[in-house]
Amino acid sequence: MITGAFIIDLLLLALTLFVGQVLADRLNTGNKTIAFQQALFLNAFALIEFFKAVLRVIFCPRVPELRPFNINDDSAKYWAVRLSVLSGLIGYGLLVAVPIISNQVNVQFGALANVLIMLCITVWSLYLIFHNKMDDHRESAASGRPFPLFLQPVYPRLRAGVALAGKRVFYCAVLLLAVRPGKQPEIYDGGDV
Repeated sequence: MITGAFIIDLLLLALTLFVGQVLADRLNTGNKTIAFQQALFLNAFALIEFFKAVLRVIFCPRVPELRPFNINDDSAKYWAVRLSVLSGLIGYGLLVAVPIISNQVNVQFGALANVLIMLCITVWSLYLIFHNKMDDHRESAASGRPFPLFLQPVYPRLRAGVALAGKRVFYCAVLLLAVRPGKQPEIYDGGDV
């Protein structure tokens, strides 16, 4: 049942991408700039929606029977919404907005937008991690059992690892942008992901 829901999600995504590509080919009127921006948007859309489909499989916020893990409804809805918004910010911000700003305005503004988006992502991710750490401790103390049970042995290390990885990715990206301000990362060089 879970696999069927995931396959239906992917088929709808493929159909949407097909219709989007047909419309993009017909409506760009031969303008390479518009075609480039449409390709960026379609590629980002495909990546983001695939990730959101995976999130829907994991959390299933509306249908608890489809969840592969034992997660309560409130937690599933909370994490599905937060991670979905975060993936949209990352995807559309870094895969669409930054290349368009770099192409239309200049590379330095694109690099600045890249750093600002990464800073927002990092701050929000760290807020979610540490805010939920306090909520988890309060909930554990109130109920007398740790949360969540299936992650109990690795939960503190997992949380610290995610936080450290996020900070390291941000610092590396800022360092690369500071060292090579005139060069975009290779992922921005074309419209393909």
